[in-house]
Amino acid sequence: MRESRPRLKQEPETDDENHMAPMLGQLRLRLRDQAGFTLIEMLVAMGIALIVGAAALALLDSASPLASKEIQRGAVVGEGRAGLESIVRTIRNADTVNATSSYTIDINVPTSAGKRRVLLDCTSFAAGSTYRQCVQYTAAVGQEITTAGRVVVARIVNGTGSSSAEPVFSYSPDRVRPTVVRMKLIIPSSDGTSPGYSHRVVLSDAAYLRNLDLTGA
Repeated sequence: MRESRPRLKQEPETDDENHMAPMLGQLRLRLRDQAGFTLIEMLVAMGIALIVGAAALALLDSASPLASKEIQRGAVVGEGRAGLESIVRTIRNADTVNATSSYTIDINVPTSAGKRRVLLDCTSFAAGSTYRQCVQYTAAVGQEITTAGRVVVARIVNGTGSSSAEPVFSYSPDRVRPTVVRMKLIIPSSDGTSPGYSHRVVLSDAAYLRNLDLTGA
């Protein structure tokens, strides 16, 4: 006689299980789709990365000389501007004009130590250079220049080559009794080292001789 076993009562599916079944199915499909890259895809991606990297390095290599040129130009132009401002200040303070030319001006300037004779000369050449330079000399009023001068602008093109007719100083209303002195400096855009730009830069300014008018000279 067989022993009868009690049947297990099958419980109905709950709502949570009904909701989880579709989600599990979607998860299986997503995991199946994420199979990764094939070897060919990896090789193609590496090739593209190498091409992009080589192009970036070539761009940096070509930009390096340009950066060097810009640094040179900035330094040379900065020095020229500083020198021009120094010349303008000196001429503006003058109370007497002794002599003038297109490249020189001889003036008397009041200072804290008394009145001094100042000669601004833009005709000399720097040693071993094809550029002219502007040099400032000082002496006692009425005395000859006997001391070495101070270089105010180290490189100018005025008076040389194609700029031989370009004056540094011009005067209004005339050279004999000027009340306004205009200055124009043509300077190179590099310090002569390679690589460097070959074009020229023009700097200009003017000084009104205010003290000259006050003295009635």
